[in-house]
Amino acid sequence: MPDRLEVTRVTGRGIRCRFVNLNPLKGKTMSTSLRGLLLLVFSLALASPVCAQLQNLGPSGEYFYDTSTGLYWYDPAQWVGQSRATIDAFVVSSPIWNWATSTQITALNGKSAPAGFTLVSVMGASQYTLSTGGPRWIGYHASAVAPDGWLAQSAAAPFSTIDATGFQNNVITWGPGAWLVSTSSPVTSLILSQPQGSGSLQVQCSGAPAAAFAGAVYFTAFSFHPANATAPGLGWWQGLHISFPDVIAQFQSGTPPFIGTCNAAGTATFSLPPGTVSPLLPDVYAVTIFFDASLTNQLGVTQVATLNIM
Repeated sequence: MPDRLEVTRVTGRGIRCRFVNLNPLKGKTMSTSLRGLLLLVFSLALASPVCAQLQNLGPSGEYFYDTSTGLYWYDPAQWVGQSRATIDAFVVSSPIWNWATSTQITALNGKSAPAGFTLVSVMGASQYTLSTGGPRWIGYHASAVAPDGWLAQSAAAPFSTIDATGFQNNVITWGPGAWLVSTSSPVTSLILSQPQGSGSLQVQCSGAPAAAFAGAVYFTAFSFHPANATAPGLGWWQGLHISFPDVIAQFQSGTPPFIGTCNAAGTATFSLPPGTVSPLLPDVYAVTIFFDASLTNQLGVTQVATLNIM
């Protein structure tokens, strides 16, 4: 069996390749590594229902992601013990984080953790426990005047769905966390570009902090599907519109730019020289999923990236 996939040309019919070698994950056989990763990838993808769902995110689970709004959230507990002034200074200096409004927090009502998981496993420790044993998260939010806090809770077992939200006055007396949101992923990024000009291509995916993503395994899926332009972020594959056979074919390649490992900086870069990519191609879209080196845990997912090919 050959050992490596070499991309020779990108055309309107897809990505032309030839096999030269095939050892995608150092120290693991194709049958073991790819079969295990394939099962993990599809179990995560198929376990995510179409309905709104909150997903745990981050190397230490310090964030969560709302698939229905595309918002990334800090676990409120990450800010317990910090003053509003300290948190506000962080928000002001951050290029991506903002105070969540009461409207954004209220919109979490009705959202659920993945099947079989509790909200605490997704949103982190709560700041109060209800009489039913359910969690209540309390935190500072966008307004610094009364009501200066906002809450979300799950009163009904198995405590997997947010069933109420509301305001909290004098929030400092409740040992609050903070409600912070971002429209950009705080842990991962995927950039498609043509730094060498027409006909070239560069694919760069990365995760932070570097120590958590060093040696991480990534799978990047590419698509030319027009629905990515008309219904962005609503595809079945982590927001990407792509056919099932295309996901399988790209996955089975076992090599970059589809599958590979991140370097010590938590980054992986793949490049094609000028003349390789047809300028007649439609816009290309892609999304990357990161896994730990043991192929047992998902570390993060990028937003869908796009490139207008020249």
